[in-house]
Formats: sequence, C-alpha cells, structure tokens
Amino acid sequence: SRVALGPEGQFLCETCQRWTRLYCTRCLCSGLDLPPPLQLGTKVLILRHPKEPETKSSATPLPLLSPDDIEVQEWNEAYERQIAHEGLPFGTWLAYPSDDAIPAAEVPWQEVS
Repeated sequence: SRVALGPEGQFLCETCQRWTRLYCTRCLCSGLDLPPPLQLGTKVLILRHPKEPETKSSATPLPLLSPDDIEVQEWNEAYERQIAHEGLPFGTWLAYPSDDAIPAAEVPWQEVS
C-alpha cells in the first residue's frame, strides 16, 4: 500500500508528515487512489475567503481532480489591487454571489433551463 493508515482511517502525508483524512489541505495530496486528471480546457482560479478554513472548504480538494486547470488561493488585497489597477485579462470571468443572491437549496431548479 502506498499509504500508511493510522488511527481512525487517517493517512500520513508523505510531504509534511502529518496525519490527515482523505487529503492533506497543506500539501494537496491524497491518500486515496484518484482517477486520471480531468482536462477542463479552461483555467479556473477559485479565491477562497480568508475566514473560510481550508479544512472546511469544499473547493480545497478540487485541484486534486484537475491539477493543471484548477487552482485555489486565499483572497487577499493583492488580488483586489491587481483587478482595480490592471483589470481582468481578456476572457476572464469573475463570478461571485450578489447581495440579493439566494441559497442554492431555495432555487427552483426545475424552472432553470
């Protein structure tokens, strides 16, 4: 086995030598056998809010599935300054919930085409 299993099904991360479950949020490696990487055909940068812990974020492990195309970074003021001064590169989409956004659980999905 390529993974050293510990108490409660944890694995020892080979990079940082810490016990973790499913995947290491620090090193972004997995103790599980993963499918071949997905090729999305586009680059995705997910900016995680600084108050959202990596260990609780559902976006954190996404680069494990498509390491060449998905990157998750913590939002910081440098991104804000870059966008304000340089704008976004051609073809870039910036998506985020608006002030009047509703939770996904409340969306009438049968009406969405």
